Amino acid sequence: MVGGWTTLAAIIALLSREANIYVICLFGRGPIADELEAKGIKIYFFNFKIYNLPIKFLQLLFFLKKHKIDIVHTNLHLSHIIGQSAAMFAGTRKIIHMHSLEKAPRGLIGWWKSFLVQKADMVIPVSQASLKAFQKAYPLYKNQVKVIYNGVDIAEIRKRCKESKYHRAEFGVEENAFLIISVANLKWEKGLIYLIAGAQRLPPSIHFLIVGDGPQKTMLKEEIEKAKLSERFHFLGQRRDIPELLSLANAFVLPSVVEGFGISLLEALAVGLPSIASNVGGIPEMFSGQELALLVPPANPEKLADAISMVHSDAELRKKLSENSEQSVKNFDIHLISKQYYDVYMELIENS
Repeated sequence: MVGGWTTLAAIIALLSREANIYVICLFGRGPIADELEAKGIKIYFFNFKIYNLPIKFLQLLFFLKKHKIDIVHTNLHLSHIIGQSAAMFAGTRKIIHMHSLEKAPRGLIGWWKSFLVQKADMVIPVSQASLKAFQKAYPLYKNQVKVIYNGVDIAEIRKRCKESKYHRAEFGVEENAFLIISVANLKWEKGLIYLIAGAQRLPPSIHFLIVGDGPQKTMLKEEIEKAKLSERFHFLGQRRDIPELLSLANAFVLPSVVEGFGISLLEALAVGLPSIASNVGGIPEMFSGQELALLVPPANPEKLADAISMVHSDAELRKKLSENSEQSVKNFDIHLISKQYYDVYMELIENS
């Protein structure tokens, strides 16, 4: 799993100890369903399709009323539209979670989403950058807004990373290679095409472990083949063993061109992995002015390659980045973050 789903799954598991949580998957299974079921959380699958939309919507509305749901908390575009619509008709309190940098809505569906946003009791962006984008996209929204950053289970990630028995040979990587890992959905926002361009400027001893899947996978592999870098890039697809994979690497890179927060970067910082990331979106908000990672301009292969080269050649820099990052991520611990969500829920219920 990559991205905010890991945070969301962990938060739901923690909140289920304090409240009665119903998890609804509107469109079938996904990585979060597997993760939650492994934690003993029951999932309700509605399997929305275009042809069954009216009946499924009525079933969802009946579900909310039958179980006397107090708050509907939606994530991502289509769940905002369907979930918030059902919540409005059911008369429940409504939270919209903004994981990315919102753009102004367009068309009929965009108009309806804008209407639903105005009706939400609270909007939760994952960063100040996400908040600014939301305010620009929905300038008429007047209800509550609260930024709650993503978080990770720091103790669990560190434990799994430390106890990992993984070996590079299992993934076709030489033991003496300088290995850089990138954990991201393979889509244009993550800027992996610029990592490929930057890699052409770097020595052949530097290898790249790419964890994740997405619509650009085929294109990225074709570009790697054209650049004759196939022996240095290792694609692993979607994985649930991120901490163990981090244990194999010498450094981490997140070359995003658009980023709401950057949860995979936070995971790397939690285990003290020297990191390079784009200075974009919510990424700089992790650092509070401290040197925890090397930040580079987005969509700039030259600067990205320079930063990777610095981390590769400077052992003292790697040590400094590692020590700083391990000590400074405590504010993003998942237990603190889940407490913020619980407080928000209680506030909405008490003030209703």
